[in-house]
Amino acid sequence: MNIEQRAVLALEAYNAMLDETDSFEGDVGADLAYLMGEVLKGDKFQAWLGLNDEFMRALVGRFGSGHELWKHVELMNDDDAPFPDVVQAKILRGAIGNLDEEDFPLAGAWIEMLKKGEK
Repeated sequence: MNIEQRAVLALEAYNAMLDETDSFEGDVGADLAYLMGEVLKGDKFQAWLGLNDEFMRALVGRFGSGHELWKHVELMNDDDAPFPDVVQAKILRGAIGNLDEEDFPLAGAWIEMLKKGEK
């Protein structure tokens, strides 16, 4: 993905959040700024359960699990490490399925939190 494509994606995230939230004040604005920066750099925004909940619910409300934006988001597990890509994809689809919750104890909590953002 080149810089022009990443800029379009960052603008899409900005416009979506503008539509989804009442204000960019507080954590939502900060999270959006970090996400846009990571998208523009081609890196990943680290989302932490309990810290980025409102922002993540708004993103899930607008972007399906297969959207390009999710390539720039890492859902963090409780051991200060991101979930493997396959686990993150299952979480975003809301399908924990056969995941071992001992290996990924926050997967179920992420699914429940993100479902609150679905329309």
